[in-house]
Amino acid sequence: ISGWKDDDHRTHLYSYRFQFNICYYLLLPASSPDAGHSKPQQHILGSNKIKSNLTPHPNQQLTKMLEPVNIDAESLARLKEAVGSSSAFGGGGLFYFKSKEEQQSHTGLSNESMTCFLNSLMQNFYFSPLRARLYTSWSQCRSEEEKERNLILKSLVTLFATMELTKRASISTKALTNSFGWDASQRSNQSDIHELQTVLFDAINLPNIITELYEFKVQDNLDFTCPCGAINKRSKTQTVTDLQLGINPGNFEASLKDWESLEIMEGENGVECEKCKKKCDAKKYQCISSLPPILNLCLRRLEFDMTTLRRVRVSSSFSIPMAISIGTGLSTEGGEETKQKYDLTSVMVHSGTANGGHYYSYNRSTVAGDSTWVKCNDSITTTLSHEEMLSTLESLGTTVYMVVFVKCGFDEVCEVPEDLKETMEREEKEWGELRDIWNRKKEIVDLKITYGNGNRNGGAEVENISVKNTETLSDLLSYLCDKRNLETSNCRLRRYNFSKPGETFTGREDTGLEQLNINGSRSDLLFETKTDDEVFEDFFVDDLLINLLIVDCNVRKPAQLDFKLLTNPVIEGEEGVVYVQAQPFRKASTFSTMVETLKTKNGVGSPAIFYVDLEELKDMNSPILMDTPLSTSGLHLGSVLVYDNLTMKPSEVVKSYESFKNIITIKYNVPDSVGGEEKSVDIDKNLNLADLISSISDGLMDVSEPIYLRRTSKGHQIRSTSLSGEPLTLKKAGLIRSGSVHVAKGAGLGVNEYETVFYLRSKSNEAVLTCNINGDMTVNDVRELCFSKLGVELNIPTAKHLRCHDKPSNKLLRSTSKFSTTSAKKAESRQILLTPLTFSEEIPETSTVVNVKFLVYTLKSPKKPKVINSGTILPLPSSSIPSLLSTCSSRWGNKVPLNSTWSVAKSFKSIKDYSKLKWSTSGPIKDLRLLDSDTIILRAVENGSDTEEEEKENLTNSSPWRGNVAINRQVRKERGISIKKYEDGLRTESA
Repeated sequence: ISGWKDDDHRTHLYSYRFQFNICYYLLLPASSPDAGHSKPQQHILGSNKIKSNLTPHPNQQLTKMLEPVNIDAESLARLKEAVGSSSAFGGGGLFYFKSKEEQQSHTGLSNESMTCFLNSLMQNFYFSPLRARLYTSWSQCRSEEEKERNLILKSLVTLFATMELTKRASISTKALTNSFGWDASQRSNQSDIHELQTVLFDAINLPNIITELYEFKVQDNLDFTCPCGAINKRSKTQTVTDLQLGINPGNFEASLKDWESLEIMEGENGVECEKCKKKCDAKKYQCISSLPPILNLCLRRLEFDMTTLRRVRVSSSFSIPMAISIGTGLSTEGGEETKQKYDLTSVMVHSGTANGGHYYSYNRSTVAGDSTWVKCNDSITTTLSHEEMLSTLESLGTTVYMVVFVKCGFDEVCEVPEDLKETMEREEKEWGELRDIWNRKKEIVDLKITYGNGNRNGGAEVENISVKNTETLSDLLSYLCDKRNLETSNCRLRRYNFSKPGETFTGREDTGLEQLNINGSRSDLLFETKTDDEVFEDFFVDDLLINLLIVDCNVRKPAQLDFKLLTNPVIEGEEGVVYVQAQPFRKASTFSTMVETLKTKNGVGSPAIFYVDLEELKDMNSPILMDTPLSTSGLHLGSVLVYDNLTMKPSEVVKSYESFKNIITIKYNVPDSVGGEEKSVDIDKNLNLADLISSISDGLMDVSEPIYLRRTSKGHQIRSTSLSGEPLTLKKAGLIRSGSVHVAKGAGLGVNEYETVFYLRSKSNEAVLTCNINGDMTVNDVRELCFSKLGVELNIPTAKHLRCHDKPSNKLLRSTSKFSTTSAKKAESRQILLTPLTFSEEIPETSTVVNVKFLVYTLKSPKKPKVINSGTILPLPSSSIPSLLSTCSSRWGNKVPLNSTWSVAKSFKSIKDYSKLKWSTSGPIKDLRLLDSDTIILRAVENGSDTEEEEKENLTNSSPWRGNVAINRQVRKERGISIKKYEDGLRTESA
């Protein structure tokens, strides 16, 4: 929970479940105003127009004096320290001072973020014989030092004693988790309840308790008779504190039988006889050899799915009996077993998934002869009868997780140690005193009364007063009027809300403040006054607040300007226009009622009503629509336009609005202006771009040259016609809302023209030429154009040829291709990358062209290859991979050692581990699945050197991965191989 204080000194609190706005003030007697106090100003909100000619009554008598409520500061400090100052009078206090007699008979445990698993286990321990044993161990501690040393034991017995003796509805477990060494982050991480129980049994550090109550022995047996006559019996006994059973059998008896199931080991799986050394058939089984008083059963709800490689939750149903009989001994031999009876005492439930969920428990009452059960869900406890628990068990089949049985007749005398009783008595006395203070504080409401015009930022007087919430509004008004010597008939209190009219309490003046919901964040009130000849207006909390734009048609004719004022009511200087903000209307009223209100209250003689509903102007002047309720018309979604003395037909007003909806405002710059001057033009969005250019030209009187438009100053040029010459509308150009464009001088794009930007490969981020290119030109024509205009920029006198690539896709442009087909994207502009060559280059149209990269392994660097980006392209031969390698070897053999072995692979983007590529030395070219402008990698390995792939394979074979992890990491580090690459490689090979 966090909090802060605003300018009015109100503390605002936010938590993840609740929101509280709490006011704190010193609870002191309200002082009387000074003798020279000025007359209060009047409040004006919305349509409330109240004059300020109020005269105080000289002989006003106090009808009822409100006694100031006072709680000493020391008591408030104690209260805030116990609960937490940020939530003492909000949700924290409400939770802390709740008594279990109010709603439940047992004390619950509060959830400290995500500690439901801990709460369920502690509540299970509380209702089990373990509580009595812990009390006994605590009483047997010889000294206070010994008690203080065993923090966990101290926290457990204190928690159980508090749950048993307190009157609180729920208590915290922070003292217990602090003894575990948990911090806030650990309390926010949910753990498994079975794992917590196992760890806690070890941490209690009292082995005699756990051994005597929970431990039982499980015996693993292996029996076989050899043909040689030797009889062999082997057994191994282990001690456990719980029995883990499978769920799929569906019930306890079947699951236990499955756990004890007999396994026959025969053939190659047989057991070797110690006498004759031959393998013979054997029986393998397990059984329980001794049983504890408390039998813990855990169902295997969580399993690992080998298909998805994820942990999953088993949701199969499992039936839980109220009592069981379980035997000890070697049941598989068919001998008599010693059966012991156990009664069900606790069921722990988990609802959710394998990654998280919620824990709660059902526990049987520990009172002798009492057959009731208690559902413990964190801080909430509910009592169930025996019959209700039987019904509940049937519905818990898919969520039950842990079950506890106690041996019939086993009981422990449970009595709280005397020192814990004394401690609890002191704490309960302190809690009772604080609860009394809190109850008294709950009856107090801290009011903030605003006088004058209601504008606190404009100097309105504000008074703080604390009264009991049982006081009536009329008593409070009488008290305030007496302090100012005013008549109560000309004053009233209403809710304070500066942005809109506050709720009035007409007819409810004799109701208590608590019943009027005047408390907490809703304790701000406005003190309003009037004269004898004025009447207070009422505003109810469910009233509709409607904005009215009233236009007098005798002064001005209806225009589209009126529609703009609906959304942007700036009416300064607009003659004949009145804007009324947030005028209240009852939801049950109709448009006919609105007409009468406009006539009587707003002075409109002959109103015609229109309102905007989802961008549609509705004419509400027909007799049928006049009877439409305001609450069902959707009126709150927009403002109402009122024409007084309208001369034109209402249908013409609606038609005018339809035209107004299509008007958008386009801002544009003035070319060559000082300071970046801007202008704007209003235009119908259904018109063409040519119309927009014409309108902008008309606004640029000083510009005589042709103009064209861009998205931004450096953005794409906006084409005014399609490639085929058809005019483009503003909608197709993407100008469907108000926005801005950039105006540039010059001729725009013509039919089938593209704005083209040229770059040199040596300066790929710097444009060297921008011009409009006709789409019917060939790439050769474009190349000649670049030669003629870029002779100096090329700066390569020996250049005989320009290789052209589409810059975004790096696609090579064939010489005879049309320029319009050079890009896969239908863009308004093109980007061409130029590479000057010292030789001529003719590439057939049908050949596939690829980019080439080299990967060279030498004897000097057998592990780390040398990567060479050749920047060249290669038309692929149509035959086989050997012919490709032969061509590459003859062309680039000088880049690699002479005695090298060549191979080729198709490259991918952002490839880093070249060993993952599929290298080829034979086969047809089509096996590489190459497309135009793909990249191939030529790998040249000098004979006698190991590639990185071979080095990794040698390391994998010589160093077992599942050995010493630290040693393997050191080996990989010394051999210079990345740990991540090594692990990725192993995962790939394993897959």
